[in-house]
Amino acid sequence: VCGIAAKPVLDIGAAVKDKSSGEKRIAPLQNIGCEYRGENGIIGRFYFVKGAASQRRTHHLRILLSGSREGAIIYFFRDYLRSDHAAASEYDKRKKDSARKYKDDRDAYLEGKTEFIERIL
Repeated sequence: VCGIAAKPVLDIGAAVKDKSSGEKRIAPLQNIGCEYRGENGIIGRFYFVKGAASQRRTHHLRILLSGSREGAIIYFFRDYLRSDHAAASEYDKRKKDSARKYKDDRDAYLEGKTEFIERIL
């Protein structure tokens, strides 16, 4: 979303028609250097990262089932922020505050944004 601070990591979302189609993408993505992290907390998701923890992470790839509730939530939140500049500005401030406060604690950083996200959803 334009105007919202973000880390220098490319977030990619994709959809597949069924679980089997997602499973078929695991090996090819691993072959080009993506680390498969399973569902990573969201049922039915295929989650990949590129760039090891010891290096600079460059990509996050989330593959969800087409028409899934999880995918709908992600797109709703994105579209809401695109249409409501005040909400986008508030989210930007929360992200920056959380990043400063929890510089070395990713879980706490994420938790710092949770209340805002849940309120919007």
